[in-house]
Amino acid sequence: MNNIITILKEEASIDLPKSVKIYQFSKIKKDSINIIEREMEKIFREIKIKFPESLHNAIFYLLGELADNIDQHSNFSHVSIIAHYNKNKKEINICIFDDGITIPGAFEARSIFIKNDSDALKQALEGKSTKKEEGRGTGLRTSKKLVEEGLRGDFFTISRKGFIHKDTIKILDKKLN
Repeated sequence: MNNIITILKEEASIDLPKSVKIYQFSKIKKDSINIIEREMEKIFREIKIKFPESLHNAIFYLLGELADNIDQHSNFSHVSIIAHYNKNKKEINICIFDDGITIPGAFEARSIFIKNDSDALKQALEGKSTKKEEGRGTGLRTSKKLVEEGLRGDFFTISRKGFIHKDTIKILDKKLN
């Protein structure tokens, strides 16, 4: 977790307070069926209390979509979620981490060609899906558009050694998982 917080600070200029609440859950627990759904309900209850009501639908969509991606694609064991609202700055930070196979790893597992980790992120954000069904691959792109255009925020995507933020595409020195 500290590695990810450090990368957020260094690469994305996100400086979270030391007191930020980190929601953590695991698929390893005995009753892991629908673990993401149950844990997201807890997070949504807290968001309803701590975040402005005008942002609830957008935040619920983002968290739901990104959690669904983790559930369907990542083969995770552990997930950590930060949903923080700074009232003074009127700023929201939502960070979702998992220890799954990564976006590049999901492409590789389906024999989808990628040049490097950042290329995999770029393809995913452009709608490339690891699933064959029609209409797949819109969640990340829609989430990014909602954050950047609807909420006028910043959307960072980091997976394995890939990093994308707006027009910045690079390979990180550190591998996240």
